[in-house]
Amino acid sequence: MKFYLLSFFVYLVACGFWIKLYNDHKGHVILIHKYMTVLLVLVCIECAFLYLDYDLYNDSGKRIIGLTAFNVLFSSFRNAFTKLIMLLFSLGYGIVMN
Repeated sequence: MKFYLLSFFVYLVACGFWIKLYNDHKGHVILIHKYMTVLLVLVCIECAFLYLDYDLYNDSGKRIIGLTAFNVLFSSFRNAFTKLIMLLFSLGYGIVMN
């Protein structure tokens, strides 16, 4: 359970660093950079909700079905989005489109 809390803070720091670099080089930003920003935010949200789910499960001993279903659906969406970004990177989307 502490892994998700630690992961949340690591991704939060990475997200802050990425957004700082994003703002510093705003004139050279392409669409792939925006996708990466969205992906980092999604990972932060996912880690926070996974930590919340496991923390509530440890405290009460019962799963909250709505929160667990949300985590499963959100993780599936994030995985699909991640694979889409990997596909765009591998096809050279950022180079070809600019």
